[in-house]
Amino acid sequence: MVRHDVTLIFNNYFMSSTPQRPQNISKNLTAIYAIQTTSILAFAILFSTLVLYMTQKMGLSAKFANAIMGGFVAFRYGLHLLGGYFSGRWLSNRKIFSIGVLLQILACFFLMDTSLNHFYLGLSCFLLGVGLNMTCINMILTQLFDAKDKRRESAFLINYSFMNIGFLLGYSLAGYFQLKQDFLSLFWICITANLVTLFLTFCSWSLIKDYSTQLIEIAKTHGKKKVFTRSIIGLVLIMAMIPVLNILLQHIQQSNAFVLIISGVVFALLFILSFSQRNKSARDKMLAYIIFAIGALAFWTLYDLVPMGLTLFAQYNVDRVVMGIEIAPQWIQEVNSIIIILGGPLSIIALKAIRKRYYFSLPQQFALAIFLIGSGYLLLNLGIHFANAQGYVDFIWIVLCYVFQSFGELMIGPIGYAMIGQLAPEKLQGIMMGSWMMVVGAGGVLASYSSNSAISSMHGTNPLTTNPGYGHVFGSLGLLAVIVSLVMALLMPKLKHLIHEK
Repeated sequence: MVRHDVTLIFNNYFMSSTPQRPQNISKNLTAIYAIQTTSILAFAILFSTLVLYMTQKMGLSAKFANAIMGGFVAFRYGLHLLGGYFSGRWLSNRKIFSIGVLLQILACFFLMDTSLNHFYLGLSCFLLGVGLNMTCINMILTQLFDAKDKRRESAFLINYSFMNIGFLLGYSLAGYFQLKQDFLSLFWICITANLVTLFLTFCSWSLIKDYSTQLIEIAKTHGKKKVFTRSIIGLVLIMAMIPVLNILLQHIQQSNAFVLIISGVVFALLFILSFSQRNKSARDKMLAYIIFAIGALAFWTLYDLVPMGLTLFAQYNVDRVVMGIEIAPQWIQEVNSIIIILGGPLSIIALKAIRKRYYFSLPQQFALAIFLIGSGYLLLNLGIHFANAQGYVDFIWIVLCYVFQSFGELMIGPIGYAMIGQLAPEKLQGIMMGSWMMVVGAGGVLASYSSNSAISSMHGTNPLTTNPGYGHVFGSLGLLAVIVSLVMALLMPKLKHLIHEK
């Protein structure tokens, strides 16, 4: 009896099955939303605090911290491509997700030590864990719907709102403890959040299974023993990435350049792969995907300035005392989270209302998103021109920048993920999901270059001397994004044709 129970647990947790999509997915969605909320909290803390932890606690230079932060963003999203490859091929999405959470817990223990060697090792584990997780949770969600199911867009918008509840909690805690310089407590909070995520994951194991992967097909044709063997090999390959990331972080400048090269190669291969599609509709949609990705690079470059140059700008160049209360740089980022949390559900209602009278197409959403974030940075550049006698920029200008950025994110963030199910051939969904996230990673590298360009001629943190550098970078990138949005607007008829939208 005991042996039978152990075998049953083993099969349920470690073997693949051939499940059918449930008719009622409300329980599945609830489980995914809960896991998404807690799993993102640890990342939100590190994402918003890492550059300040490096400069204030570890004593590293701002340029070096920006380079590391650029690599952090790039590797995180570049690893989504790895997650897309492993997703459903070597391990199920829920198994990869669980491994990623365990790696983040291990990482926090290393990061507590401020020695550079432990810092690199901890950051490698954390990056690998986070990098794999986002692709998996998105693939778990997207598999609940077939390719033509329009509910996918709403599900991703709501999921995005729950993700930003995690960001809001993470930013709040990060700002509070960063003002007290109590970084140790933040790492313990990250560990606790990940333990809660593991608990929710195992409690919801049957609700977050895969429905259409290569691993399921292998189980049908070769049996569960073959699946188990592939899972072991997949686990070994994932663990082998830790020393690789450790080396890459120790040579961060070369690694960031390598990320850009790899991104270019991947999209060149996707371009070639699109022409190998026998179905003209699939070929057209893959070409549209590539155009959307190139346009989105402008958006994510500006967005990824947040944990780098924009955080340092908020720390040293903005008057953060409001009604006698000092506002932590992380708390300013809560503007983004609040708008996403409230705006996600409201966007569903607004889009439905708009589309009853006028079809607000995917290309229009992308063009509007890029225009909004570009306008936000142009406004911030204007705020620098109106800085006070001490060089401090009024708080309202950076808030406006985040407001414009947030509404842009609503147009491109969750919609971009949902777009994969609409445009990607089923066998390429994992790869194309990972490639889409890699665009954000490439934006992170470009953002680190831009941040370092802003501070390259700076000496100290006096806003009177640093404002010109920030103003030049914010203004140039904002104008470039506006131009890209106008180009996408001109390409709109062609894009509508490629994705078969009337």
